[in-house]
Amino acid sequence: MKIIKIGSSQSCDIVLDSNFVSSLHAEMTILDDGQIILEDKNSKNGTQVGNKRIEPGKEVSIQRGDRITFADTPLVWAKVPAPEKLAAYKSVYNIGSNFRNDIILNSQTVSRYHASLRVGKDGKMYIHDNGSRNGTMVNGVKIAANKDVRIKKGDNIVCGTEDVTDQVTALLPKSNTGMIAAIVGGVVGLLVLAGIIFALWPKSEPEPVIASTNDSTYVAPSTPTNVSPEKYRNTVVYVDAMYHYIAEFEDNPMPDTWNGKIEDIGRIEGDNAIRPYSATAFFLDKNGYMGTNRHVAVPWDYRTKDEDNRIRELIEYRIELMRRTCRFMKTGDERWTVSEKNRDFSQLTMQKFAETDFFKAIYNHIRKSANWQGELDKIVDRLNRSRYTITGAIDYITVGYAGRNYTHRDEFQRCDVVADSKDKEIDVALLQLNDKKTPADVELLFSPSNFYTEKLVPLKDKLFTIGYPAGLTWGLDTKIKSLEPNIKETKCSKEPSKYVFEFQDQSIGGSSGSPVFNEAGQLVGILSSGTSNVAGGFTMAVQSKYLKKIYDEEAGQ
Repeated sequence: MKIIKIGSSQSCDIVLDSNFVSSLHAEMTILDDGQIILEDKNSKNGTQVGNKRIEPGKEVSIQRGDRITFADTPLVWAKVPAPEKLAAYKSVYNIGSNFRNDIILNSQTVSRYHASLRVGKDGKMYIHDNGSRNGTMVNGVKIAANKDVRIKKGDNIVCGTEDVTDQVTALLPKSNTGMIAAIVGGVVGLLVLAGIIFALWPKSEPEPVIASTNDSTYVAPSTPTNVSPEKYRNTVVYVDAMYHYIAEFEDNPMPDTWNGKIEDIGRIEGDNAIRPYSATAFFLDKNGYMGTNRHVAVPWDYRTKDEDNRIRELIEYRIELMRRTCRFMKTGDERWTVSEKNRDFSQLTMQKFAETDFFKAIYNHIRKSANWQGELDKIVDRLNRSRYTITGAIDYITVGYAGRNYTHRDEFQRCDVVADSKDKEIDVALLQLNDKKTPADVELLFSPSNFYTEKLVPLKDKLFTIGYPAGLTWGLDTKIKSLEPNIKETKCSKEPSKYVFEFQDQSIGGSSGSPVFNEAGQLVGILSSGTSNVAGGFTMAVQSKYLKKIYDEEAGQ
């Protein structure tokens, strides 16, 4: 892993000679697997990937060769080093506050990619500080950055102000001598304890510890016990929501009256730019926190190319509608209400449009001008030439509960999106009920303190999913109007990748956000995507540790 500082300051790794480039303009992180992460460090004149300006402080995945511009200065990729060769090491474990690390530390004193533990092929372990902000100490001595420092059992390791000795010790290779001693001692101990264990062995399986919503925290069983997946039926909720797109123009021709955003795309047109959708979520604690997918929380970030084209058409229509409505309001000339290219320019549409903030801002801008028509044409021309970015907003997001009877969407309970991963590849997010109270009849919880975060073995462990595929079409009993989720048994079908794993199932819209859990009731992953177009189908789930990271940061557990 290597962090590269980019800016006009001579202290940067890549120095850019431009008055428009900030002293520390951006940071590029090259991960061990070759992935490259770019972040604008709140620069004055911004950073662009292709033709799109990236959001300051937000990590963006890029590829070598992408067109990157820092203010007015393009990146010369020849100056960017290749990923560090780690073939000399048996394994590498990364430490930092970013969720991509193997050891994640939630502390302001810990850098995003603070340090790495490296195990040599000879079994020796080294700590490597990645040029962190607050440094790394071994036995009270601050080590030099970007150098391997040998460590051994008993050494005290501190990253920033966080003591990571226990986490590091757990990863230290065990000597053969110690293993032999442990084996011998274990055999003797087993012989001595065999009779005692036999005598005290319970005649039936103990009841699982249940996470009641009346408890302050979930206390997992000391030894995981099998729980019927049916008991998690009430833990999983149906999600019903709607969102719309927002366009923000870079060149705002009237900053005195307008914020540069068209914030209601689709509402006037009655177009599918207003998007209802359904999904699944599940409870994590008694305070109404629920886990789901990021594409459920910020669906506009996952739009297709066809959607982009349709949004562009709607924006163009809005600009022309603005021109025609202004002229009609100023002159009363009904020629401006004539349809063109199957677009609606009727008086009724203009009346609706005249109530929007977009129109009011423009009309107030031009109405005092002696040459209002010339001013209007200038605004239209600038908007037509301006670049814009597409975001969105949730109109509402609600949840419905298994076993309850519903006759109308207004009966669902309101909730909010409170956090997400900020990364399209890490498809997890956090919701919370508006009243911050998990219903009392939710018997079990998928507590983050009990998540299963170990690596799955294909075809080994039995897994389950509960969700609402096809939304209300399948989930709502047509006679008694009761919500009923779909419960399935499955198994991991492929070696997990860094973020996700594949399991045996078909993916149908509405099941996004479904929990994937084992026989002990431990959350293993969150269903995110898949297909039903191949024999048997397959589905992907994001590993549970990434949801735990977000929950720990937001809920402070």
